[in-house]
Amino acid sequence: MRSIARLLSALAISLVVMASPSYAQSPTAYSQILKFGFSRKLYDATARVELAKLFVMFCQDVLAAVPTNTPAEDAWVRQEGNTTDVAKISRLVGTIEYARHQLKDTFSTCVARASDLVVIQKKSDWRAEAAGFISLAAVFNEDADLKALAARLHIQTIDDQFVLLYSVRRILLIAALRTLDSQ
Repeated sequence: MRSIARLLSALAISLVVMASPSYAQSPTAYSQILKFGFSRKLYDATARVELAKLFVMFCQDVLAAVPTNTPAEDAWVRQEGNTTDVAKISRLVGTIEYARHQLKDTFSTCVARASDLVVIQKKSDWRAEAAGFISLAAVFNEDADLKALAARLHIQTIDDQFVLLYSVRRILLIAALRTLDSQ
């Protein structure tokens, strides 16, 4: 059973490396997070601090890669979304402006939560730390939606980094459990 788990871990890491050759030359925060998760590292306090910092970098990287709507486009998205008309909402969610708006919002939230987690870890409050990891994992609950939004923007670097978002969520939840286990 252990050999199967090791094989799956090696396969997942290989998939990440093959998804973008640049990962092998200059690892991104995303690839470092996956390597962390599949490396069988102990999720001790020092490793969890490293993980939180990697998430700050990962979320900042994605946020920087997402094109920004103009103020008029953001106002339009907010205005169009302020309705109960299903047809209007259906048209809205299919637009590039909506995709940019949602990804900016999601990864701004991600940066904020990951940064808050780094601050919490300095206070040695294990309950707040576990809650911080869970809160950060919730950002990735709708990984299929995030992948669809990213695909709509046709930005390869984002598409590559969204290959294994379910693993990203799993790594965060394991970190939360290990935080609680350490007490």
